[in-house]
Amino acid sequence: MPSDGGAGTLHDVSGPVYPGMWSYAQLPALAGRMARFAAAPQTTIEEGGFATHRLEMDTHTGTYLETSAHVLAGGRLLESLAPADLVFRAVVVRVPEKGPRGWVTADELEAACPPPAGEDALLVDTGWGRMWTRPGYVADTPAFAADCAAWLRARPFRLLGVDVP
Repeated sequence: MPSDGGAGTLHDVSGPVYPGMWSYAQLPALAGRMARFAAAPQTTIEEGGFATHRLEMDTHTGTYLETSAHVLAGGRLLESLAPADLVFRAVVVRVPEKGPRGWVTADELEAACPPPAGEDALLVDTGWGRMWTRPGYVADTPAFAADCAAWLRARPFRLLGVDVP
């Protein structure tokens, strides 16, 4: 998550993708239903004059985007979005740092979020992003308490970004 909050500054909030990284496939309910990220040489310079790699990954690998089609039949598909649809002014909200299986509450969001002033995106920093490369990133992730749904629906944000899986 960005640390300076500078107006007009672009921030890359993505995490790295690498062999052996975290995956939802490590959760018992999803084992065998989701792919783990894998990369393997396909063509080498010595063999073909150029180098390529074969990649395998689930669409929910690394930093990813979800649309309503993730959970709603007939929902908007990601491929229907243009790149310009994914550039937003954002407000970053830092809630008290969460440990394993901690909860983000609506009261914490309310206390940390300034009134929206034209921002299209809300980025919530729980501190869990620091666990990206560590065991437990998925299995022990903090979560949003049920009261956050109503809080979020009452705000004008078009995109929600979080540092938790």
